[in-house]
Amino acid sequence: MKTLISDYINVREKYQDENWDLKEEIAFIPSNLELETNVYFYANSVKSLKTVFRNNDLSFDVVDNKEIGYQQLNSFEWIGPTLFFGASILSENQHLISISLSVIASYLTDFFRGISGDKKVKLDIVVEKEKNKTYKRIQFEGSVDSLKDLVDVIKAVK
Repeated sequence: MKTLISDYINVREKYQDENWDLKEEIAFIPSNLELETNVYFYANSVKSLKTVFRNNDLSFDVVDNKEIGYQQLNSFEWIGPTLFFGASILSENQHLISISLSVIASYLTDFFRGISGDKKVKLDIVVEKEKNKTYKRIQFEGSVDSLKDLVDVIKAVK
């Protein structure tokens, strides 16, 4: 498992600038949100994960409008959407982090079923350390099994 932790922009401020709502403490955010651009995009995998999260009764936000596109990358790896965890998740509902990552791992186990060889997963997670103040991005690259280790990494950045 390889992780890189770095500072990130104020997600809530950026959403306000774009006139988007961010009501939930878990969200799929555009992959290039930190850039100054007029064209935002999600990793194509967000389409499937929205359904998987709904089927597992996980509340989340996602900007669904025609302004945001989808990026299709073709390879033998799964590139996930950027996942946002708000400050209250870290302070009051840490179990939702484990549940979210378990749901993704379960989905990926099915996704990779029948594929031999190395199965690489890439996922960015943005963590709000203090509401409206400090944000960290965790860039993850590893196996489906190592997703469970991300829980400790996420908790450590709070």
